Amino acid sequence: MNILERIKTIQPSQKINNTKIPAKKYEQFQSLISVLENPPYKLSDSIDFIAFSEELYLGTAITCSKVDDRDLSSANCVIKDILKGNVGEYICIGCVIESIRPFTIKKGKNKGAEMCFMNISDSTAALDSVVAFTEVYEDYKDILKAQETVLLRGKFQKDKGSFIVEKAWEL
Repeated sequence: MNILERIKTIQPSQKINNTKIPAKKYEQFQSLISVLENPPYKLSDSIDFIAFSEELYLGTAITCSKVDDRDLSSANCVIKDILKGNVGEYICIGCVIESIRPFTIKKGKNKGAEMCFMNISDSTAALDSVVAFTEVYEDYKDILKAQETVLLRGKFQKDKGSFIVEKAWEL
């Protein structure tokens, strides 16, 4: 017999452990039963909530990532594939931007323009050498933000170990 079934068996003026249950307590039990049978909100946890809670209390998501709750049908690999080198020329990956560091170019033809460096992750691994050069960063600045879940398309430069972003979509 579970706890809810036990609470339902309690009757007004019943004795429990040689103590008579007052009518007011009985009303509280009935209210509790009502809330347990018809909760005011959904009792199942979303993947976003689990990932957020793990990051908050543990510093990192362990069991899942915010990406797991999104449509990744357009992605063709995960970060683990990139790190292992099991990818083609064009990569499309669903990820969470963990951090972003905008950088103002000080020399050259794009002097004064901004680009950015990002750390991204999904449920398989993390990648800390992601670059969006000036034109790409300017085009997608509104979605390239920390804690955003995005789909990134680009190329992985094996020799430099960096992922160069060419396009971005919000998931």
